[in-house]
Amino acid sequence: MAVYPLYKMSTPYNGAELVDLDFAQSFDTIYLAHEYYPVSKLVRADHADWSYSEVSFSPGIAPPTAVSAVATVANTDSANSGDSYFPQSYSYIVSAVNSDGQESRGSTPDAATNDTELPRNYTTISWVAPAGTADYYRVYKAHESGSYGFIGETEGLSFTDDGFQPDYADAPIEAYSPFNGTGKYPARLGFWEQRLWFGRTTSNPNAVFASRTADFENMDFARPQRENDSISMSISTGESNVIEAFIPMDRLMVGTSDNIFSLVGPNDDVLVPTPSPGAKRHVGRGIARPKPLMVGEVAFYQPRVETGLRTIGYSFEIDGYRSSDVSIFAPHLFENYRIVRMAYQAEPASIIWCVRNDGVLLAFTWEAEQQVWGWTEMDVGGKVLDICCVPEGEESRVYLTVEREINGETVRYVEYLDRLKWTDYRTASFLDCSRIYVFDEPQTRIFGLAHLEGETVMVLADGYSLTTVVAGGEIHLEDAATYVIVGLAYDAIIETLPIPPEPRKKITGEIYVELVESFDVKAGRRETELELVRTRQEGEIGAPVMFTGYPEPARPTQVVDRESTIIVKQTSPYPMTVTGLYYGVEAK
Repeated sequence: MAVYPLYKMSTPYNGAELVDLDFAQSFDTIYLAHEYYPVSKLVRADHADWSYSEVSFSPGIAPPTAVSAVATVANTDSANSGDSYFPQSYSYIVSAVNSDGQESRGSTPDAATNDTELPRNYTTISWVAPAGTADYYRVYKAHESGSYGFIGETEGLSFTDDGFQPDYADAPIEAYSPFNGTGKYPARLGFWEQRLWFGRTTSNPNAVFASRTADFENMDFARPQRENDSISMSISTGESNVIEAFIPMDRLMVGTSDNIFSLVGPNDDVLVPTPSPGAKRHVGRGIARPKPLMVGEVAFYQPRVETGLRTIGYSFEIDGYRSSDVSIFAPHLFENYRIVRMAYQAEPASIIWCVRNDGVLLAFTWEAEQQVWGWTEMDVGGKVLDICCVPEGEESRVYLTVEREINGETVRYVEYLDRLKWTDYRTASFLDCSRIYVFDEPQTRIFGLAHLEGETVMVLADGYSLTTVVAGGEIHLEDAATYVIVGLAYDAIIETLPIPPEPRKKITGEIYVELVESFDVKAGRRETELELVRTRQEGEIGAPVMFTGYPEPARPTQVVDRESTIIVKQTSPYPMTVTGLYYGVEAK
């Protein structure tokens, strides 16, 4: 069995602060934000090559150095042109542009005195290339101590000004770093339209900032501002609107402590620095952590003052955004509880996993196209502390951090949910905290179970189930097996809503269960009075065979209720898929 080393690295955050740590990912780089720390990033260069560093917020290329402006004055005789010689001081700044289109800040200026309006007079500006590779350079010019404007570009290390007029609408880029000290660090961030957005500093909780376009670690801007410059604004509505999250929908939605807003540009167009974006209010409910979850065109979020889970999405019926409570039919799962973590599993079933603050795991199955959804409470035999979903092959794998009591000690394990799709039930795990073994030769000694030391475990050995206790990190089977699964048992329970009585019909004691690839299923009207749903003939022995179809009905003790429910239960480590439940009825 392969053993892999534990990969560790240091960060400044302590465990209690991680719950407030926000993050946004761009390929192999994860940007991190916390109101008490500078914006940082975690970069993956290889499977075991990760680096953590603070973001410097500067262009990816430095400006040229040693800029020198030298005047060539060949003409001071007004008779040569009919004009007088009026020398004036002009200052020059040079910037470098790399292959990604990133432009550096302006260089240190240099000045020369000349009258380039006269023939044969010109000024030569030269410089030293910056470290790294510059594709070309842009030159800016200012008269006396005025504003700078663009006059030209070149791939060389010099430029000749023989009287170019500056374009003052295109000015050099200036340094700007709004997150340069304690109280100014953003607590929230997210991506939208090729910008990295930031919000909520301690000193300005309703402030919003955005990086330069496609330059996430650059907050610089020019005067006047260009369309791709950084953006700074505040959401001011007369209320306390602390920024809680950026929600990337067809517009950039900003969730605050009191409302949800969309940022709108001029004429409802793209967001640009000038004029500054506006904030349009949509939902009169604030949001709370955890970070909202995007599923298709809909965002799921926890309201700030209510319990449960809500959605926000665009509605064509009202030509606007609508919020709905998707926990309204399961209030018992949320009363006095808060959601602390969420993750979305896209395949093979569309499930939103929610972790409550008491460690209970909830599954919200949601099929938007079919308008089908429902909640399930998952008992994992411990407290779920965190959860995430990672695409792996044809499915999204769900990983959890689970706190358990094992052999009298409190331990924390990283576990994952086994795949829902399987071809051989002997290698499909329906046990918690389990390990799966496939041997070349049948074995009786199963080792590597120290994580379940002292626990009563259930075993599936070549399709047969049994119960035993882990001792010394191993178990021993009476009969050797090739396929072995060892883990903690759990009960899978389905209970229908009450079925109201129908006139002229009498409910009999029979319960019909439609199954797909299932075995060892029980059904009834009381959990204490369940009967086996027979999927094979009386007296048939041998390895379990998965059943699909309508087996013989279960005939538990008949219970006469005005409203009856059906309970289906699986306590063995076998699959159970129920596609239909029916009462037996007869005419009165």
